[in-house]
Amino acid sequence: MVVLREFLYRRDDLVGQFLQQLEGGEYDEERIKEQSGRTSAAGGSAGVGPLSLSAERRREGASATELTMRQTAASRFNRLHALLSNDDGIQPLTSFDDAIWEQIVSGEVVEVEGVLKLLPGVLEMQQASGIGSFLPLIETMTDFPDDWLPDAFDRGEVERVGGQLSAVQGVAQYLATSAVPCTVVPRGAPTCKFFIELKRDSLQGEIADLEGEVTLLARITRKIARGKPETMGQPIPGVSLNREQRRKGRSTGALTVRLHYPAAILSAIAIYR
Repeated sequence: MVVLREFLYRRDDLVGQFLQQLEGGEYDEERIKEQSGRTSAAGGSAGVGPLSLSAERRREGASATELTMRQTAASRFNRLHALLSNDDGIQPLTSFDDAIWEQIVSGEVVEVEGVLKLLPGVLEMQQASGIGSFLPLIETMTDFPDDWLPDAFDRGEVERVGGQLSAVQGVAQYLATSAVPCTVVPRGAPTCKFFIELKRDSLQGEIADLEGEVTLLARITRKIARGKPETMGQPIPGVSLNREQRRKGRSTGALTVRLHYPAAILSAIAIYR
């Protein structure tokens, strides 16, 4: 059966590394030859009365067409997936129980169907990174003479808001270049959660397109131990937990997530639909 994938994320560097290990190298193209044959005949006949004579000469020829098939990033992934599948190198996680969970080990490649969610604050920070275009306007308005401005204009308030926007933009631009934190909850296992951080240069579309039903191919980095929850993600700079929040195991609520058993940290190879 032919499987066509719509890639949302793909680590082409990892795909290349894994292919080199499986195949002892990596080929970039292959040559395909197509051959076809043809036959032609020429002849004549002559006869007098009941006697006749005929002759025929046959010529055979052949033509060959050579094609060069170049590998693409998508075709390399398909080849990797096929090699791993044929060698039972992919653990499909279609159901979960304690026995299955205990069999999963670090370094194992798994394929999970589930729902992907961006951590709270990811989209908001992405959108906030573009507010810088308003800052010059705000700075210009504060320099206007009073008679140019409406009576309700509060110069001090505008300056305060401008300072806040500048700070928010700085944080947002910093986060816009960092990894994209997400969670994937497997289908049929709502209590289980996988945490992944995606490299932005490996995204195949917009960040918002990631959310929803997906298939994830990834390697298990490590599992969260029973009774030892962990906070994962990237806290917003300048926002920290107080002692009471840490004691209760809370996160900042933005760009972080609290993982409890059963949960695991994964290194994503590809995400697709």
